[in-house]
This record gives sequence, structure tokens and C-alpha cells, in this order.
Amino acid sequence: MRSTSPSIRNMRLALDHSDSPSFSSGDSRPAIGGSPAWIGHRLNAPRLAKTSKFGRLVYPDTARSASTFNDRQHRVAALAVRSIQGGNVNMKQTALATVTAVALSISSFASDARSEEIMRISSWLPPSHVNTEIFPTWIEWIEEATDGRVTGTIEYDLASPPNQIDIVTDGAADAAWIFHGYNPGRFVTTKLIELPGLSGDAEASSVAHQRAYEAHLSAAGEHDGVVVAAMMTHGPGQLYMRTVHDGLEALSGAKIRIGGGVSADVAEGLGMVGVQVPAPQVYETLAGGVADGVMMPIDTNKALRLYEVAPQTYIMPGGFYRGSFALILSEAFLARLSEEDREAVLSTTGERLAAMAGAAWARADVAGLELVEEVTAMHTFSEADQNAFAEIAAEIRRQTVDAAAGRGVNAAAALELIEETMRTYRQ
Repeated sequence: MRSTSPSIRNMRLALDHSDSPSFSSGDSRPAIGGSPAWIGHRLNAPRLAKTSKFGRLVYPDTARSASTFNDRQHRVAALAVRSIQGGNVNMKQTALATVTAVALSISSFASDARSEEIMRISSWLPPSHVNTEIFPTWIEWIEEATDGRVTGTIEYDLASPPNQIDIVTDGAADAAWIFHGYNPGRFVTTKLIELPGLSGDAEASSVAHQRAYEAHLSAAGEHDGVVVAAMMTHGPGQLYMRTVHDGLEALSGAKIRIGGGVSADVAEGLGMVGVQVPAPQVYETLAGGVADGVMMPIDTNKALRLYEVAPQTYIMPGGFYRGSFALILSEAFLARLSEEDREAVLSTTGERLAAMAGAAWARADVAGLELVEEVTAMHTFSEADQNAFAEIAAEIRRQTVDAAAGRGVNAAAALELIEETMRTYRQ
């Protein structure tokens, strides 16, 4: 394995910190003797999602505990009814009080259970991905903001990555995260944050993305049908190859997995053959030889084990591109909340959420870099290759700004805001 060069260690991947539903407890029981009709009614209560110290959502067996509660109270009430029917006056009075208490306790339990709203969050990458840090933190914020009346749960494989926005629009999920590059043609203005050469880590670029969206890009209406909770990005995308290639010219004609967006423009500019598959399929695509390499952020080496199938890491200072994402909410989900809870949930969104998500991506990049430095061969492009790529990047920049302006937004001002935010942002 080739040792890491000083330039790579100094670059640190161009992170550039210096610039920077419910359940049922069972069938309803018939009334016993002269007992009131409420005995044995079904209790509906959502599962209570809690975050463990390991960042996973833990679900207590609420259904079983509710069923046990119901059965126990049922037996107590039945005994009390028999006492009312056959006991003396004192026993009848005591039993009647017992029945009343049971009724109130069951009513209170059912009311409390029904009062909690669960936000179903769709995720399309495995629990090893950074989303298992972002989502539990967001859920915790929501629980705190709503005093526990709204919580959340992460659900996997509800839909393919390109269809995530559709299941939120249709109400099949209450929230999701989307990669804009998976829907080419729909999302154009979001490519501004993906341009190569931007200075800063994923936290800086996520905050910059959020500010540009709020100030300029939301006017394009590209997210109509959903509510944007926050914009975010991953860190600088780099290149990982199955075999050694000597410089940019040697990469011409190589089959490279791309996600879409600016990464597709970069691959075309470099003369590569783009292989567009979603992130969950990258490992198999490389292992089967369908692609010679992949452009992705460095954190994916750990999350998706890319180092096993692409052991040659190629670093371009500033990265080849970044990836644009959005955390989105269902309009129907927000509409079914009370006004108080709706405002509370929305208070957890915006720049604070963007910064938290971006910081998680940045930490994942650091861990990913440490891994690839240890287990892969590291290569840095020559100065001549860097200059050649800068010319390609300049043309991609011009085309991207023009295309974004065509959506009726001030793309130049948005890009200026992005660059200024990333240049001055401090965590």
C-alpha cells in the first residue's frame, strides 16, 4: 500500500477547517354479567420511540404492556362487579368505587396513548449511515419541543431513493431525506452547492445551502408538495477506483458510478462513462465489475465498505463535487397536528437542523479519511491535473449558474452567498 503523502495529510480531504400507527391489545371482550360496556374495549397507543445511548431508536413492547394493563384491570373490574351483585352494603360501596377507578384509569391510559403522534421517517441507506445520528437527534428535539406529544421512528426500504419525495408527497411517509441528483430535471438550483472548489466542510456547506435556499432558491418551487425542513450536503466527493490509474487522462473512458447532479457533469467533462445507480447498489456495482470506480464522499468508505471493492483512493483538492440533500416533511403530517405542535415541530427546522446534519456528515468524513488512509492506497492528482480540472470546473460553474437562473432565481447572488458563508463560517 502506498503511504500517504504530506500533501494529502495537509489537505485532509480538502475539509479545509481553516477556512471554515397504532396497535390493538386484542379483540374487545364482551361485557361480564352486569359490568359496564367500557370494560375490555380496545386500547390504541402508538409505540413510544426512544433514543438509546448508541443512537438507535428503542421501542418498548407497548402492545404487550397495554394488553397486560387491560387484562389486569378487566379482572379487577369483574371481581368488583360480582361483589356489587352479591355482597353487603359496605362491600358494594367499595366495589363500586373500584369499578369507577378502573374506568377512569383505562380512560386515562387510552387518552394518553391517543395523544401521541408518530412521525414516520423514511430512510434509504442502512443504519450504518450517518442518518442514524441525524434522525434520532432531530426526533429528540421534536419530543422536547412538543413535551413528548410528537415523536418519530425511522423506517427503511419504504421506497427506492429516487421515489422518496413521492412517498412524502403522497403521505406514505411523514418525513424523508432526498438526494436531489436522483431526480434530474426536477432539481436544478440545488446544483449550485454541488460545484467543485468550494472551501469548507459539510457543516459549512450545509448552512450555506440552507441560507441560499431561504434567500433565493426556494422561489424556484422545486420542492412544491412537501415542506423543506433543512438543506444539507455531504463533504467533498472524491474518486475511488478498483485498479490504479495514472492521472486524469488515464481516467478517460473509465466506467464511473455517479449519483447525478454535478457529479454527472464532472464525469462527462472528464470523458468518463457514467454509471448511474443509487448509493445502496454501489458495492454490488463495483464488486461485479459493472463500474471501474465511483465518485462519492469519503464517509461512504466506512458506511458502505467501499474500500473492499475500490482500494485506490484519488484526492482532488476541494473535491470533484458535493452532494445536495433535503430533509423534507409531509404537508399532511403537519396538517394533522395541533397548531401548537405544528409550530413546535417547525421550530426544530431551518439553519439549526442544517448545521446539525452537516456537522454529522463532517465527523463521518473525518472517520472515513482515517479509514482510507489506513486500508487503501492514497493518490493525489498532479498540479497539471489540478489545473486541467479547474478549467473543466469553470465551465460547469458557468452552465450551472445559467441553468439555475433559468428557474427564475438570482443564481449569481445565491452562489455569492454560498461562497461567502462557507468562507466565513465558524462552527
